[in-house]
Amino acid sequence: MDDRLSEAAAKVNSQVDEMMSRMNTSAVFGEPIHQGDLTLIPVGSVLYGFGSGQGYGRGKDEKAGAGAPVGEDAPMGEGAGAGGGGGGIARPLGFIKIDASGAKWEPTMDMTRVSVGGMLLAGWIVFWVMKMIRSVVSAKGDCC
Repeated sequence: MDDRLSEAAAKVNSQVDEMMSRMNTSAVFGEPIHQGDLTLIPVGSVLYGFGSGQGYGRGKDEKAGAGAPVGEDAPMGEGAGAGGGGGGIARPLGFIKIDASGAKWEPTMDMTRVSVGGMLLAGWIVFWVMKMIRSVVSAKGDCC
């Protein structure tokens, strides 16, 4: 295998290792907070994924036109390749509040979901209003 391919694969592997070390709940929330008798334990969801690939090729150059050497005199092809990518998301779910009265789950509000829900509701309302307007207009056209 080509040294350049090995170097590229090692770089991809080190980037994946770095990403995995950073993708954790404490990256979003920090450590549990202690203040007197009160303790807050942050809870979150962390998801990540990645993929990588490598390659190498060697063969005769198949793009040679008419009159190009054939057989052992034909130019040899070359190849290499490496790549990878990944990503992740960490989102807060809430926190556990522990005090003298006991432990209690306190969920956080995900404003992105609230916003998307509002947009979907607005689109649904517009759709039905437009459908009602069309049916009224077509009914008037048939009437008179």
